[in-house]
Amino acid sequence: MAVMKVWKILPEGLYVDAVVASARRELSWEVDYIREAECCKRFRNLLKDDPFLYVPEVVDELSDKFVLTTELIEGFPVDQCFDLDQEIRNKIANAILKLCLTELFEWRFMQTDPNWSNFFYSPQNDKV
Repeated sequence: MAVMKVWKILPEGLYVDAVVASARRELSWEVDYIREAECCKRFRNLLKDDPFLYVPEVVDELSDKFVLTTELIEGFPVDQCFDLDQEIRNKIANAILKLCLTELFEWRFMQTDPNWSNFFYSPQNDKV
């Protein structure tokens, strides 16, 4: 990092130190499974009354600082929904977009992961 600053490789005004510090902090949070379990529980509580979105329950007895265990749910990743009716795909996309905006602007608590494989759709329950 210091070499890039000395050689002026990075553009002026780019706060690389802050970006690296933020990335370091977020990566440490990503592997802190006790913190992640608490965030999952909070997220589950926030969505408990949602008719379409479901958050799996954390299994505390099978979770620790190295492992996060949740209940097994039915369904398949939404990135495999390409064969579903357009109406269902629109419903899924609208729900996830609304969720992200609610997290950002109402709850100020972001739990949604941008990896589509982290969202499962259950046709049996009609839930994500």
